[in-house]
Amino acid sequence: MLLSQINESPPPVLWSLIFISITFILTVLAAILINKRDKVRTKGLQEIAKKMGLNFSHRGSQRLQNRLARFNFMSKRSKPGVGFWITNVVEGNTGKIHLSIFNVRYNLGSKKAHTTYRAYLLLRSKTLVCPEFRVEPESFLDKLDHSIGIGWQDIDFDKYPEFSSRFLVSSPNEVHFRKFFNVKAIPFFLSHPDLTVETKLNEFLFHLPVDRISAEDVEEYITDAIDLYNLLASPEQTSN
Repeated sequence: MLLSQINESPPPVLWSLIFISITFILTVLAAILINKRDKVRTKGLQEIAKKMGLNFSHRGSQRLQNRLARFNFMSKRSKPGVGFWITNVVEGNTGKIHLSIFNVRYNLGSKKAHTTYRAYLLLRSKTLVCPEFRVEPESFLDKLDHSIGIGWQDIDFDKYPEFSSRFLVSSPNEVHFRKFFNVKAIPFFLSHPDLTVETKLNEFLFHLPVDRISAEDVEEYITDAIDLYNLLASPEQTSN
């Protein structure tokens, strides 16, 4: 009798307990690893901010949050069940330019919250006055939306077909945009195929192609932002 009991498979309840225990242990280990990695990333950002003469803060200010809320990307997420928090902010002045590079954490869903991250860079300059526009990689769905008249009209450039086919360029004022946009910026976008940029008056918001910024990314992204600013702040601005 005893031998037959030993040879029997464990009851389903026991298998369930084993599965739950293993899942719990793996979840705890993953959380510990993520927390450790986040601490290393934060320390690296603090060090690079100090090296570059910039400031670091764990959380974004209310002023920065208010600035972000004016952009289209934020209005798309401003609906019930979506909250966002700004974290790991590196910011300061570089000449006439104020730069803020940071992470945004989104909690999606009211009952079963799902957390996602995205990295951004906000550039501001009082010397720059630009129309509202957005340049982003164009997907098949974007092409479909514009073919049936949804959203702003895609602005094409006949002399630059590769740029027009790869990027969705939109603005509520196409005439003003064409007078402003410097075609010398087109190679910049072609060399940054995953980058999205949108503007408000004297601000550029860069949607960076990473979930979270790390110390080794900061200098490169800031350099890229300043390069694009210099191209668009040039007096030779024509895209007719």
